[in-house]
Amino acid sequence: MNVSPAGVAFTQAFEDCKLVAYQDQAGVWTCGWGSTGDDIDADTVWTQDQADARFMASVGQYEDAVNRITVLLSQEQFDALFDFSYNEGGSALLHSTLVNHIENGGDLAGLFEEWDKVRVDGALVVSRGLLRRRQAEDNLFTNGDYGVKQ
Repeated sequence: MNVSPAGVAFTQAFEDCKLVAYQDQAGVWTCGWGSTGDDIDADTVWTQDQADARFMASVGQYEDAVNRITVLLSQEQFDALFDFSYNEGGSALLHSTLVNHIENGGDLAGLFEEWDKVRVDGALVVSRGLLRRRQAEDNLFTNGDYGVKQ
């Protein structure tokens, strides 16, 4: 399965493309649609085309992670898990309590609402932006609603 155009728009709504590198909440140098890597530092400046190309080049790795889940997913569920994977990493998705519940027939309501996991690098304060994102992923996964609440 592949992420849908609506799923791409959902993820990009949270990433807010920035063409000049910045340090994210965890202090990681980031550019474009939330891209990170050894090639991004304080001097990185991209064009919109470069940011879009980098995003599209990375899509496959996050789709691959979601496709390793062993249960049948709807498109909306796939897109919600794609967003989680894009934000947290494919390995984080596959080793998450979230996927364990999905694969083992656990209660699917509120899966993304694991409040203790919406902190950045063990911070004591809950990240409001990350909490908002997890709630939107939960809404997409359980209700098929791509609307991103402000």
